[in-house]
Amino acid sequence: MLESLKLSLLITSKHWAVYRKSFLSNILPIVTDPVFYLFSIGMGVGAYVTDLGGHQYVSYIAPGLIASAALWTSFFETSYNFYIRLSYDGSYKAMMTTPIGPREIIFGELLWVCFKGAGMCLGVCLVMFALLRQFDFVFLFSITLLGSLLGVACGALGLLATSFVKNINQFQTIYALLISPLFFFSGTFFPISDLPPTVQKIAFLNPLYYGIEIAQALYWKKDVADILRLFLPLLILSGLFLGFFAYRRIYRLLYK
Repeated sequence: MLESLKLSLLITSKHWAVYRKSFLSNILPIVTDPVFYLFSIGMGVGAYVTDLGGHQYVSYIAPGLIASAALWTSFFETSYNFYIRLSYDGSYKAMMTTPIGPREIIFGELLWVCFKGAGMCLGVCLVMFALLRQFDFVFLFSITLLGSLLGVACGALGLLATSFVKNINQFQTIYALLISPLFFFSGTFFPISDLPPTVQKIAFLNPLYYGIEIAQALYWKKDVADILRLFLPLLILSGLFLGFFAYRRIYRLLYK
């Protein structure tokens, strides 16, 4: 087990070595998109919506935008990037000629998105703190840990999606019909409770929704213990559930 973990960490470190070569280009889209949302929607719509749940609109959407960075970076990594390594450049076939097997590859990918989710949430949080002229170390630390959990759940979802596509262009359909709805109906821009009951039930299956509920509670310092008791187990369970099915499907795919 320990040897398997070491091999998985080698895959993670390989990804980091490649990633840091174009570090600025890699992080800019993930970091800047939430900032543009904050200013365009937060301040634009916020001029008309002066109070939402007892918060200014900018303060309402900020924690959700920070947490959602884990969705974008993790899903993109385990969808497009994983598919390219699997189908085009032969990285995984080369790895499997060594002691590295499918288990190490899958866990290595999930460890990588765990670190990426944490790092991106940390980066977005720092940028937003600078722009909003505020700082909260406890929230900064907490959102980093939360980003790692979201990274695993959303990364597992990306692996699961990858196991179903037949060509790389089909990811556009997945982004349009799955990832965008997960983002827009996650509670970032408005409370889920305002949606019709059927839509609320569907939204409740969204792992990003669990993360954003936690992020909002931590950011607003409101009902933190109750929110953590309810949504933290759901977030962990969703990561395990998606990871289990992703593991089974990708394991077989790596042998094809």
